Amino acid sequence: MNRKIRVCAAALTAVLTVGSVAGASDAPDAVKTEAKSLKIGDIAEIAMIDVFGETENVDGSIMLSGLLSAGNEDADTDKSAEALKKGGASFDEETAYALAINGEDILYVATEDDAKAVLDGIIANFTTPGAEIKEVLYEEEISYREEDIVTAAEAEADQNVAETYICEVEEAIRYILNGTAVPLTYTVKGGDTLWDIAIANNISVYELEQMNPGATTKLSVGQTINLYQQNPFVHITVTEVVTETESIPYGVSYTESDALYKGQVQVQSTGVNGSKQVTYERTKTNGITVASNVIQEVVTAEPVTQIALTGTKQIAVQSGSGYLQYPVASVEISSGYGASRSGGARTHKGIDLRAPKGTAVMASDSGTVVFAGWSGSYGNIIKIDHGNGVVTKYAHCDTMSVSVGQNVQKGEVIGTVGSTGNATGNVLHFEVEINGVQKNPVNYL
Repeated sequence: MNRKIRVCAAALTAVLTVGSVAGASDAPDAVKTEAKSLKIGDIAEIAMIDVFGETENVDGSIMLSGLLSAGNEDADTDKSAEALKKGGASFDEETAYALAINGEDILYVATEDDAKAVLDGIIANFTTPGAEIKEVLYEEEISYREEDIVTAAEAEADQNVAETYICEVEEAIRYILNGTAVPLTYTVKGGDTLWDIAIANNISVYELEQMNPGATTKLSVGQTINLYQQNPFVHITVTEVVTETESIPYGVSYTESDALYKGQVQVQSTGVNGSKQVTYERTKTNGITVASNVIQEVVTAEPVTQIALTGTKQIAVQSGSGYLQYPVASVEISSGYGASRSGGARTHKGIDLRAPKGTAVMASDSGTVVFAGWSGSYGNIIKIDHGNGVVTKYAHCDTMSVSVGQNVQKGEVIGTVGSTGNATGNVLHFEVEINGVQKNPVNYL
């Protein structure tokens, strides 16, 4: 059975790209086809498996939402078929409005108001709500015009022509903003993990695994990983004026106390952050800030200084065995030592051990706790001095069950795994320091 359908090129281009990135042999059955460049009205043959209750070839592209549902192993064919039938609204007019980029039609919408709404929606996506818009510049030429289309009745009467697909406003906005997915590859380097590669490419670990079925179970240096990069159809530079409320960090005034161990801090009166209204003129290209200037700052509340005691009492350090063990029972390294951070601006100083929240954290060797508390991006962190210049650190803890000056034994539970501080999941960040120098913990475990 052959049926001819004229659809939004947005859907087909995206679907074909997904199939090519994942690899044709590993793509869902409904997406087993080769990526190619298409424009509105192009006809391509897609092998559809059991979408309409039987295997058939459909000449023309299918709405992306329906096709992705059809490719979902958990979706039944009845629901997939229903999703496909809902691809576009019923449209009986003989003309529609074509949106063109650099003179090439890429999709159709029903009315001139819809066309204007699409352009407004694109701009709104890259502006801050409530901001004063000073300038909007398109890198590409984007326009719209009324054109004759092929109606459903005409397509029914003549099987050699296809009905023109009319995009909904939100659908058209998403397509123009998403554009096409350009296939890329990455070569695995020493210390790389799925976590690091995913973060560096603004995708999730799940998405990375979907692009590389079966290939990400165990990474090896030199291995090639499939990636993709979104290539939007338009690039818009927006200059806006926006006012934001920002915090003014409080300062801390310390008084030394020999009643506390060195490294211990006891707060006498809690500090309070202040606040200010800051007005910026920002220039953004496709939502990414490329320039930002402060126009005005108005302090609305002054910060209150925190008063605290800081210890001077020397800690008698208990020496360890010199042999370290992993601080969690089940070892899964989610990010290695030296891995790139912040786009290469810094490197990972330890290793991240992924474990469920509440998992016991154990002392890697006998020693003395020299710090147990909150420390910025580390969150809750415990530091143990094992003597002979060896210090271990246990960060992002959910709970801590030790205190400064306390002697601990190798394997003793000192806290639990959590996600405090700058952590995107439950993980124990573990560091080893030898004579003040960060070392790769794996070499000492």
